[in-house]
Amino acid sequence: MLIFNTVIVKKYIKTILLTFILVGILFVSPSEAAEPTFSLYPDGGVVTNKNNGFTVDVMIDSAGEELVSARFVITYDPEYVQLKKAERNNALFAQWPEDETSIDNENGVIMLTGFSQSGTDTLYTTADEPDVMARLSFEVVKLGDTTLNWEYSGSDDNFKSVMLVDGSPPQNVLS
Repeated sequence: MLIFNTVIVKKYIKTILLTFILVGILFVSPSEAAEPTFSLYPDGGVVTNKNNGFTVDVMIDSAGEELVSARFVITYDPEYVQLKKAERNNALFAQWPEDETSIDNENGVIMLTGFSQSGTDTLYTTADEPDVMARLSFEVVKLGDTTLNWEYSGSDDNFKSVMLVDGSPPQNVLS
């Protein structure tokens, strides 16, 4: 009788173990692969003193991709805020083409592009944490609610936010 009980216990243990494994496989979501992104830091807030304005950092994360170029385009409501200063992080890219840079306080558009030549310059790759690509300082013109928006789309390709990897033609890895 003791042998029979041992076989039954082993059978139940195997069944319970198999059940836990199957449940674990079914209900554990697959990990999402990191994707290249731009973000703002801080990502929101309240201006308590209109005279002081505010500053935000444009963060870049290549998610392990080697970038030959990165361009961000941010739009804002110029009735509420005006860009006072845009400072770029010169350590990230070898060149910052003037013809791909725009600060337009009339229409509320900021565009900044960094570029490194493949085969000549070191291509940009995020190490552990996102890097500051630019620091934007704004003055508050009018009190009220307003938003800084990412301009990822549009009909003019020159005014789209992109992260390009080397290739012929270069491929945009920004989703």
